[in-house]
Amino acid sequence: MYVFLNDQWVKEEEAKISVFDKGFMSAESVYETLRTYQGRVFHLEAHYTRLERSALEMKIPVSFTVKELKEIIEEGIRRNAIRAEAYVRVQITDKTVFVWVRPMPAISPDIYANGVSVGFSPFRRRVIKKGDHTIKTTGALDIFLSRIHKPTELYDYILLNEQGFLTEGTFSNLFFISGGRLRTPALACGVLSGITREVVIQIAQKAGIQVEEGWYNAHELFAATEVFLSHTSASIVPVSRIEQFALPVGPLTRRLLNSFSEYIRTLA
Repeated sequence: MYVFLNDQWVKEEEAKISVFDKGFMSAESVYETLRTYQGRVFHLEAHYTRLERSALEMKIPVSFTVKELKEIIEEGIRRNAIRAEAYVRVQITDKTVFVWVRPMPAISPDIYANGVSVGFSPFRRRVIKKGDHTIKTTGALDIFLSRIHKPTELYDYILLNEQGFLTEGTFSNLFFISGGRLRTPALACGVLSGITREVVIQIAQKAGIQVEEGWYNAHELFAATEVFLSHTSASIVPVSRIEQFALPVGPLTRRLLNSFSEYIRTLA
């Protein structure tokens, strides 16, 4: 496998950075994860804009345009002979540009049919943001500690903020159905503005489903009729268990899953 490192394609086992790189020394690094559908990068411009915004706040230069990033990803797909879908990580520091293009990991159909289990992280979300824009950085200790301590049987951990309100998962955004409305924690709670999250909101609104972004506690989540997660890799993932509490994969979640699949087909 080849990776793109500072304007060069190198074999992954030969990829090296300086021990004095600020990303290594003090986690001064921002990143994005992307994927393809039908060979096309999903919402590349939105991911690039978010990367650029995070980098600006960290005073990290972005030395490539969105067009150049697209070309790098396409070259990575070609060099690594990826025949199906691709999974991409873009990470930059003050002196390093790293792009890793690899085959998309297999996603079990079971997660869509039967849902997944989630729990609550013992760590509180301590978000670093400017306005409503959360910085996506490798220095997010609350996220990475939650991932390290998450039991293997759980798909993801849900984090509460320091005021005790719901925020998001370690790699996913949270949605639930209550009172016939689709609800999701507001960005102001300490939520990363997920690209897939925004698409889900748009799809729901287009379908005539009322969407509410607000401040919610864990009790409201347990009282929900349906719960699901959204993230880049797997789109919409139904939740069938929260801690020890079981709930069904409901009709609205399935409807949104179908609508998301239809939306993807329109991008081809």
